[in-house]
Amino acid sequence: MKKVIIWLSAVLLIVAFTGVGCNKEAAETEVVKAEETVKEVKELKDLKVGYVMPYLQGWFGYWDQGWNLVMDKYGVETETILTNWDPEAELQAVRDFITMGVDALSVESGNPDTAQIMCKLANDAGIPILIDSSSLAPGPGKAFFDISFDYGAMGALAGEKITEMWPGAKVLHMAGIAGFPPTEDQDASLRAGAEAGGYEYVGTEYTGYDIQVTKTILQDLLSAGKEIDVILCGAQEMAEGSIEALKSFDILDDVIVISVNYGPLDIENFEQGELDYAIGQSVGLHAMVAAAVTLNYIQGIEPFAPVAHLPFQWLTPENHKEEGITWDVDASWIDTAEKYAKTGILEY
Repeated sequence: MKKVIIWLSAVLLIVAFTGVGCNKEAAETEVVKAEETVKEVKELKDLKVGYVMPYLQGWFGYWDQGWNLVMDKYGVETETILTNWDPEAELQAVRDFITMGVDALSVESGNPDTAQIMCKLANDAGIPILIDSSSLAPGPGKAFFDISFDYGAMGALAGEKITEMWPGAKVLHMAGIAGFPPTEDQDASLRAGAEAGGYEYVGTEYTGYDIQVTKTILQDLLSAGKEIDVILCGAQEMAEGSIEALKSFDILDDVIVISVNYGPLDIENFEQGELDYAIGQSVGLHAMVAAAVTLNYIQGIEPFAPVAHLPFQWLTPENHKEEGITWDVDASWIDTAEKYAKTGILEY
């Protein structure tokens, strides 16, 4: 069951099960182990897990869906506090969850320093905390797991493809939020590709992940005579806004649009022949893995690594249906997520 709190601006109980009788016959031991597993699953039904995120639109709505598919499977109660990227609201959300006495926390913050304080607050309260798509500034605060996509590597992949397919192209980065680690990591890799001589970097524009803002910015650039050959879009919203702007100037066929997302809008644009390429990342599966790792940790199972980056795919109009993993995953993906949570190997 899930509760949602919109915010504008405990101690973890572990029940240890002891094996009975080390000297029993093998068959009887297996029965005991099976009974213990059932007990552990039943205990999960008594837990409450909180998560902090900016809002439930777009990417985050699908994160919410994937997370709760896993939690619902085991009857874990979840609650979210929405903070709209406000650092003080993010900190207050953690304080409120501490007061509620949740058994674990997942947080997403747009600021590494805020993420550090969030972790320290949870650590001091004895509550396990996971950070999601948020860099953690150096300091005493620690997360038991740090999960994200490798946005630097995705920016590097885009740079490699641009160098290979359109050497010397003038490249614009339509980015998300200034200072947000996924945005800055991707931007740094794109700039590095230009510095290596593969193409010409002509600027970064911050859009706040908004379609209309993206469209207006690009229209203004084009009206001012800006020359652009390739647009790398940090999310489906920027790809959609860029496509709309290019269509308004009747130059969609003259500019390459690449989306780092593969969200529902990207799939639609692929089908309409308006998106050229995408770097696929499934937020639904990503959230399922985060949930599975959290439940494992509550039961005393350490993550396979302290930091994890799920794989991503270079997608084209021809291969995206076979190679891409959509955001909208269903319960059939839980086994895949749980196996990855234990091994760090994605098999599907």
